[in-house]
Amino acid sequence: MPALFLGQLKKGESYGRNDGSRWQCWIPHRRQHLFAGPRGEQDGQAHPEHPGALQGHSGDAEMKIKDCWLTPNRWSRPQRRLPTIKGIVIHWVANPNTTAEANRNFFESRKTGDKGFGSAHEIIGNQGEIIRCIPEHEMAYHVGSKSYQKEGIKRLSTYPNNCTYGIECCHTDRAGRMKQATVVTLIERLAILCNRWQLNPLTDLYLHQEIVGWKDCHRWWVNNPDDWQALKWLVKAKMDTGETSMDFK
Repeated sequence: MPALFLGQLKKGESYGRNDGSRWQCWIPHRRQHLFAGPRGEQDGQAHPEHPGALQGHSGDAEMKIKDCWLTPNRWSRPQRRLPTIKGIVIHWVANPNTTAEANRNFFESRKTGDKGFGSAHEIIGNQGEIIRCIPEHEMAYHVGSKSYQKEGIKRLSTYPNNCTYGIECCHTDRAGRMKQATVVTLIERLAILCNRWQLNPLTDLYLHQEIVGWKDCHRWWVNNPDDWQALKWLVKAKMDTGETSMDFK
């Protein structure tokens, strides 16, 4: 099994153990390079009818989700049905220190057609807030390309937009470092979605780069592959036990 850590560890530092019944994963006590700062207060807006939860899915309780659907249009919300979801693709917004709302509004601005195609199903902000842009049963334009990796085509389809769910992550610098709140929310969100769609987090979570081959998205995990593997194991631990035992002190 891979090392379960986020960021570089000191030699001899413990990072995980298998006690025979479940995986316990934690972050060493010192602040890791991945995180840009301490976790902040979540300021997302809950669904008006279900405070703190996403309507229709009790597993989303305690997650602060704001539905801010894009206007139907050819360029960012084509309203094409997503018949099945075979994987979840993780992205970075590529605009340091911007908010989830600002990036949602950029997707909205694409409706005029002068900025090309592009969107994602949801965006996780720097405070751990979630803005959903496109309903999960509709296709988003988040992983389009003129060419794809052979493995991506084999496992997904010749046009992966039609069978994947896209999540954008806000970050604080050009290296792709994220606030702790963003990463924690991402892990929790991925666990919920993988359970909902019966996906295996070790095989059905993808970076944008892993599908198209040429784009360094999500940049942090492209450049820190051990951290990417660790994140997938943390999602699995969350699914298996309901917790990750992560210590961010």
